[in-house]
Amino acid sequence: MLGTRSRTWLNTAIYLGATVVTSLLGLLTALLMTHLLAPEQYGRIGILLSILYIAVPMVSLAAEGLIAVNRSVLDDKEYDRFRRTAVAIGLGMFMALQTVALLLWVTNILADELMLVVPVFALLRLATTMAATEYIVEKKAITYAVLTTLNSLLAMVLTYSLMTWLSASAGARVAALMVAESIILIVRYRGRMDQLLRPAFDAKYGRQIAMFGLPSLFALFGAWGLNESDKVVVAQGAGLAVAGLYTAASTLAAVMMSFNQSLTNSLFPGFFERLKARTESVRKLVIEYILKFFALNGVFALVVIAVYMLISESILPAKYVAASEYFYALIFANLAVAIFRPLSLTADYFKKARIKAIAINFGGAATIISAFIGIQWTGNPVWAAVGIALGYIVSAGILAISLNGFNADVLSRSTQ
Repeated sequence: MLGTRSRTWLNTAIYLGATVVTSLLGLLTALLMTHLLAPEQYGRIGILLSILYIAVPMVSLAAEGLIAVNRSVLDDKEYDRFRRTAVAIGLGMFMALQTVALLLWVTNILADELMLVVPVFALLRLATTMAATEYIVEKKAITYAVLTTLNSLLAMVLTYSLMTWLSASAGARVAALMVAESIILIVRYRGRMDQLLRPAFDAKYGRQIAMFGLPSLFALFGAWGLNESDKVVVAQGAGLAVAGLYTAASTLAAVMMSFNQSLTNSLFPGFFERLKARTESVRKLVIEYILKFFALNGVFALVVIAVYMLISESILPAKYVAASEYFYALIFANLAVAIFRPLSLTADYFKKARIKAIAINFGGAATIISAFIGIQWTGNPVWAAVGIALGYIVSAGILAISLNGFNADVLSRSTQ
């Protein structure tokens, strides 16, 4: 039998291995699309994903963080009640968003018909996120890794098939993503699909989701500012074709976000356990995890840049060569995310949604303002990446200031 520490390191290795594979598949898919898609079509994908980023938390009432916490602290029966309630709320929000999208399209306010799929895509993402989080908390690292890898592989195959057999368009890529996620979701919930298909609202968990999620919804546009506003700002300041180049660079640089998420998946169960034990300073623990995240991300960033410099000229078509400048800037911008992640997890654990919302809103505003002003003054879309880094630093700083309050919580609970 493996000890707790050995199992943690084994799970970390599995998550990182899966990240390497899925990142390579994502990279291959992104390169494939640069050869098949015109930059304008890539720009459409970027705008849709930007809107999807807002739609997913609206469908779930921003309860994604609560899924991990409740799976960690509730027994199976109570968690099933929570899950069915979350699905019921998700269905209601989906119907509301779909109605709004149809009205906007009928009245010609919504120009791109591709945006009509955003609500259903958001509902699908809620279900897949829930399934993946459950595997992580239950420490089923191998199952998680296999299904995540299969999802990326299937999405790549479907993307190529649809673009070559039907049309080289943004719609083909979106269809490929949705079909791949649907298939993997069926596999994940094989034998227990009733947990998704038979939602049931429980007032207790409905109130919990609302109390946790509604303050987070306040931070929704701040989070959008931090993570997805860059594509819209670039499109507004430099046009859809340049936004396509920037989106391509962002897709390639997403290997950093995948690596960061993998670290989060492997380290947060142990992080939460140490917070629950209440045997050490929260500040000291958070600093330890920030150093871990930043150091590992820094090493990985250097490796990614080195590999990209060796192969980029031979694999990128001429129409996407200009994306390299944006790629390097986005890689470095993601180092700021590594500083923010442990602080964000701490806020989730102590259910400090209000403080986190404030931090994210200020960070999102810093991102949008700095990116917009920088692009307007210089005409260089690199400022969008600079804005991301600045925004995450601002958010992390605000959460860091709040650590004294977290320490107070630990001291008060330990005396009860």
